[in-house]
Amino acid sequence: MTRTRGFIGPFSRWFFVAGISAAAAGCQSEGRSNPAPSPTALAAGATSGQPSTARLDDATKTNVLLRQLHAANQDEIDMGKMALDRAQNAELKRFATQMVSDHTSADQKLTDLAKRTNLDLNAAPHDPVEQALMSSNEDYKRALRGMSGAQFDAAYVAPQVSMHSLVLKVVDEAQKTASGDAKKYLEETRPVVESHLEHARNLMRGLTFSPSGVGGGPMGAEGAPMGSVQGGTAKGDAGRHEEQRKNAPKSNP
Repeated sequence: MTRTRGFIGPFSRWFFVAGISAAAAGCQSEGRSNPAPSPTALAAGATSGQPSTARLDDATKTNVLLRQLHAANQDEIDMGKMALDRAQNAELKRFATQMVSDHTSADQKLTDLAKRTNLDLNAAPHDPVEQALMSSNEDYKRALRGMSGAQFDAAYVAPQVSMHSLVLKVVDEAQKTASGDAKKYLEETRPVVESHLEHARNLMRGLTFSPSGVGGGPMGAEGAPMGSVQGGTAKGDAGRHEEQRKNAPKSNP
C-alpha cells in the first residue's frame, strides 16, 4: 500500500496542475463566455497568488513558452534515462531511447537559439501555476526513482499522453507570437512532439493493467504479461476459480 500511495500522490498532483496549464493553453477559441487565461498570461510573473492578466509583448511571451519547452525537454530526458535503467518492458525501453535522443537534440537546438538571443532558459518561474507544475514534476521523478520493473513501467508510461499533449499546446501557443529563428525552431519541433504523442497513444492502446494497480504493471493487449509482470488478469483469475469449483469433490447430501 505504501509504495502505491507514494506514486499516486505526485502523479495526481501532476495531472491536476498540468490540467490547469493545458486548459489555459487551448480553450480561448472554444467560444466560452469566460475563457481561461493562456499560458503566456499564467506565466506573466504574478506574485499575488492569482494568474496575471498583464499584457506582454510578443517577444516576452515567446521567451516564457520557450523556457517551458526547455523544462519539458529536461524532464523527458531525465525520465527516459531512468526508464532505460529501470524498465523491464522492451517496447518501453525503445520509447525511452527515442525520448532521450529526440529531446536531447531538441534541447540542444533550443540552447543554441537561447545563446543567440540572450535568453536565460533556466530562469526561475514566478507564476504560481508554473511553480506548482515544476514542483509536481520533481515529485513525480522522485517517485519514479524509488520504483523498478513492472511498477516502474506502469508509472512511466501512464502520463506520457497527457505530458506530450501539454507540450504540443505550449508549442502551438508559442507559434502565435514567435518570429525569426524562434518560429523556425517551433515549426521543426511540432512534428517531433506530434510523433511522440502518437507513439505514447499507441503504447497505451497496447497495454492493460493487472488488478493490483500500479504494482502489477502493464500487460500485453492479449492478456500476456509484458516482461515478468506478476499476477494474472481479472479474466484469468476468474477462469481459474471456476475451474477449481468444477473440479472440487462434491459432498454427499
